[in-house]
Amino acid sequence: MRSRIVSIRGLTLAVLAVVALGLIVLVPMALRAAGLAASFYAKTLCSGVFVSAREAEPVVTGDILPKLRGLPRLFSHAIEQDPPLARAAFLGVVRRAALYRPGLGCTLLPEGGVAALLEQSPGLPEGERLPPPAIGLQEAPASNSTHDPELLSARISAAFDTPQGSHERRTRAIVVMHKGGIVAERYAEGITPATPLIGWSMGKTVVNALAGMLVHKGRLSLEETSLFPQWSRPGDARAAITPAHLLRMTDGLDFGGERDAVFSPARRMLFETGDAATVALSATPASAPGSQWRYASGPTILLCALAARRAGGGPALLSLVHRELFAPLGMTSAVIEPDAAGTPLGAAFVYASARDWARLGQLFLQDGVWQGNRLLPEGWVAFSHEGTPQSGKHYGAHLWRSTPDFLRPAGSHDVGLPQDRMLMLGIDGQLVAIIPSRDLVIVRLGMSTRRSTFDPDTFLAGILDAFPPAR
Repeated sequence: MRSRIVSIRGLTLAVLAVVALGLIVLVPMALRAAGLAASFYAKTLCSGVFVSAREAEPVVTGDILPKLRGLPRLFSHAIEQDPPLARAAFLGVVRRAALYRPGLGCTLLPEGGVAALLEQSPGLPEGERLPPPAIGLQEAPASNSTHDPELLSARISAAFDTPQGSHERRTRAIVVMHKGGIVAERYAEGITPATPLIGWSMGKTVVNALAGMLVHKGRLSLEETSLFPQWSRPGDARAAITPAHLLRMTDGLDFGGERDAVFSPARRMLFETGDAATVALSATPASAPGSQWRYASGPTILLCALAARRAGGGPALLSLVHRELFAPLGMTSAVIEPDAAGTPLGAAFVYASARDWARLGQLFLQDGVWQGNRLLPEGWVAFSHEGTPQSGKHYGAHLWRSTPDFLRPAGSHDVGLPQDRMLMLGIDGQLVAIIPSRDLVIVRLGMSTRRSTFDPDTFLAGILDAFPPAR
């Protein structure tokens, strides 16, 4: 009997030990996941209210809760005006907040809180901030546009509809530019032509333009090496990485499973550390530079960090971008939001109105020239569109040549789009399509959180049906 009691007691202790070990492992992971979710909540709410000038509740119900399926009742939030910030809490325990600064958008608060961010930069200087968003484009509507307006209107309406029995499509804005002028546009309730909306990974093409601008000014060379002091130790393979490698995502660095892992490097850089560049700089080589292609946000963060170094810091870089890229294009709504260390998070956090996204697309359509002034180097657009062999030529230089499977509904197929297309793409159905052979720029912004609800290629094919090719 005594041995049985001892055995049961030993088994009980073993079970308790396993449970305790499980709690030791699982509780920190759960708290970390809650922190990521609360950071996403606070940052998205802050940008929605203070950058996009939307009411809080539509931002929560339309932008945040669809991403936090099954968890809405576990969160609470608050908006404050002085200083302007948004707070989010998970079960009242895990708390995060994001601060709004004029011209810089929203940034998650670091350990030093509001004071640390305001000391770094209270916002872009008043003289360098663009005026309030304008409704009209600088170009006059194209009078020589040849298209079928009724068919175009029907295709745009269909893109706003949700098929019966499907999940919500949540299209928010569509703008179609033909021959330099808007020929059609439509907006969802609560969204206007001046409303800045997030582009997610479309921001990578903004960083492409930023890099091109620095190359044009002689501040950056595509083939230079030894980009960062952290990579300068003897034998460090990362010293051979060039800006061209980063733009084509053939840098060879290991950024892990960006799209699948809960604690992916991308989520860590955007919502957890407050210093995305340090995370990106710590990535280790997985292959030799130029040998393989891996799509990730890390190379974009590194380009932003490099550009900030060349410009004299993150705020200085953002001032430069506003003065010499956004202002000439008339992109009065555009904002690139930085992290707490000051690095612009161009990999994901670029907000702009649909019309302003169209302006950026038009710049690429016009080979980097705007109103007679060259903003991007000669040949830059051709370089950006040139297929990266390691990607199967589906990807150029921070610019897509075709829609990847992970952004299309399962089972979708090729619909025969023009081969010269250039695509800016982001999750949830963000799209800017540049089609030089049709003189078209097509913008679609939305919150299609399920891939099955929006197929970029089918949408583009439908729009193109209204624009017969030139004979």
